[in-house]
Amino acid sequence: MADCSGNVQGTGIPEETIRRYINRHALHLQEKRQHKRYSIDKESKAMFVQIRECYSDGMNADQVEDLLAGNTPTIITVNDDGDRVTVNMVEALSGLNERMDGQEIMLKACAQLIPAAVTLPDPRQQQRERVTERLTECRYG
Repeated sequence: MADCSGNVQGTGIPEETIRRYINRHALHLQEKRQHKRYSIDKESKAMFVQIRECYSDGMNADQVEDLLAGNTPTIITVNDDGDRVTVNMVEALSGLNERMDGQEIMLKACAQLIPAAVTLPDPRQQQRERVTERLTECRYG
């Protein structure tokens, strides 16, 4: 990770501009904030250059955001106890969809078993009937 002090190495983009890009387009950039400084992932350097070129071509922030959203999957970075976890939303939602399909199949199978289970005799009821029969036999036997 590169440090956001002065120009980001090799991009020629001033620190204030980098901070503005991070504030406006954070979903598409891999960066980590440490106090008042940012650590920028090497892969994000190309993204900063692309953003700079878009603004140089006269695009506004919404147009740049739309362009970036079309080029890259949405990635969310979550900090949990200082650990960084990056999740690709397309992959995560696809996996969730597959799991939901599996659960739907299981629920359908269970729904088919329930009517069959209702028609089975209750073992406690059968036991009561046998005990009643034996008692009746013993009394009147």
